[in-house]
Amino acid sequence: MNPAPTGLWSTPRLSRRLAASAGALALVFGGLLYVLKRPTSLLMFAWIERIGGTEYVQAARQSLAPMVLPSSVVECLPQALWAFALLTLVRATWVGHVGRAGANVAALAIAFALAAELGQGLGFFPGTFDPWDLTLVAVALWCSAVLRVDHLERGSRYADP
Repeated sequence: MNPAPTGLWSTPRLSRRLAASAGALALVFGGLLYVLKRPTSLLMFAWIERIGGTEYVQAARQSLAPMVLPSSVVECLPQALWAFALLTLVRATWVGHVGRAGANVAALAIAFALAAELGQGLGFFPGTFDPWDLTLVAVALWCSAVLRVDHLERGSRYADP
């Protein structure tokens, strides 16, 4: 078995488990940013109210109120993190599948991630088109795409235990 590439321009190599963990972490962090720092007038907060979580969210928001984040982080980063999570989780799930199925599902994930912002720009979805959102989503998708997610054999120093 060949060792993982090294050097400045080598592609990071992740096991499926580590890639899935990175995707899940991005999903959670993006969700926390959204819930704890975005305006409560967003539709998601009506959903939180329906499940009885408003009291908990308000308490968390109040405890984090002194923490000020740049508006670009609060407004753009959650969507980029979700795009990274979507593509990374799809790739971790579909790695090793024979044929074009994995590539097709990954392409669908990329299209879905970009369509949300592009749809706003074209008036198909509610919201405000922001070129920074689109740029950060594209960067997040690129970051996920360059990760080398492998279905590694047991015994490899890079394999899951």
